[in-house]
Parts: sequence; structure tokens; C-alpha cells
Amino acid sequence: SYQKPDIKIGVDRLHEQVVIAPDKKIFYPDSVASPFGVTSDGQKLAVADTHNDRVLIFNKIPTKSDAKADIILGNPELFVSRDSFTNPIPFTDGKRLIVGVDDYGVFVYNHIPDESKANADVVIGKTPSGVIGGHAITDGERLIMVCRGCSRVFIWDKIPEKDHELPNIYLGSTMNKDFTDLGRGAAQGRTGMNEPNRVATDGKHLFVSDTG
Repeated sequence: SYQKPDIKIGVDRLHEQVVIAPDKKIFYPDSVASPFGVTSDGQKLAVADTHNDRVLIFNKIPTKSDAKADIILGNPELFVSRDSFTNPIPFTDGKRLIVGVDDYGVFVYNHIPDESKANADVVIGKTPSGVIGGHAITDGERLIMVCRGCSRVFIWDKIPEKDHELPNIYLGSTMNKDFTDLGRGAAQGRTGMNEPNRVATDGKHLFVSDTG
């Protein structure tokens, strides 16, 4: 019990070393703020630098503490666009990199980027009644996304190849099939959900963390 880790990612710095002015921060390649997820293809490691609105990619899983990231995705000084996001959560199936963002869509990279600030190949989440987004994964064929804000899970039966393709399937309370009403459903019975925030699959089963 309470065994210390062998390796630590994230250099501890004083507040004044990071915030150098009221509206100016320094974003280091070897530090993270409230990391909210990690993912790996067995060789590379992607870490969510959540409160800095970045994803740090290490081309090899670090073998020493406080390693610097090789690639940094996201631009904290910009609002959401093809190369920037807020509070990202990364996932890889070994081929693609999927970055889910609460209420701001899902960013699909057809391969794990090899350069910083790369643009996503596909961005999805825009619907007739607003933008959906959240933690997203793929089993290599389908894309599965949690929408905490509308208490549902959305499934695309194939990885989208164009921006803002609508999902084919949804789980949760009944809604309009044309996505003109994304109102929060009631969390009742075996079909209702209340702020689900994580999803996982083993290829056959789907697991949803219904946190509310």
C-alpha cells in the first residue's frame, strides 16, 4: 500500500514562476495543471494538461521524472478552434488521437500528431440546437462520446470523416432524432442518465460512468 511511483510527470513551480502578470502565464513543456487523463498506444504517451488547455505528447513513455513533452497540442491563448481547446481529455486506439472537450466538441486526429499545435483532421459536435462534446473514445470502428451537459451518450457507427457529422445512436432519455432538442433528459429508470462523464469499451461491452 501507498507505494511511491517510480516516475513523476510535472515539475512543481511557484505561482510567480507561472503567472508573471495578471493576464500573462508561462506554459512549460514539463509541467501540467490538474491533469484529467492519460492515454498511450504502448509507445507514446499523451497527457491532459487540463487547466492549461493543452495535450502533452511524449514520443516515448518517460523513464525519468520531470521529462519535457516532445509535442504540445492546443493553444491556451486562443479560444476553441481546430488547433485549440479547453479542458481536453485525450484518448488513442493506437492509431488515431481523439480529444474530447466538454460542450465544445470532439477533435479527431487521424494519427497521433508529430508536430506541435497541429490542426485536427475532423471536428464534430455542432448540432441544430447547439454544440455537444465530452470524453470520447473509439474501438477502431465507432466513435463514442459522453455528453455530460445533456446527460446522454452518442455513438457514430463509423469514425466521422467530415466535420460535424451527426451521431447515429444515442443513449439516455428520449430526444428528437433531428437533434433540434438537446434538453437535459430525466435520469429515470435504466435508460436515463445524469451527468455521465466517462465511457469505456472492451469491444463487446460498453461501460458508462453515470456520475450524477
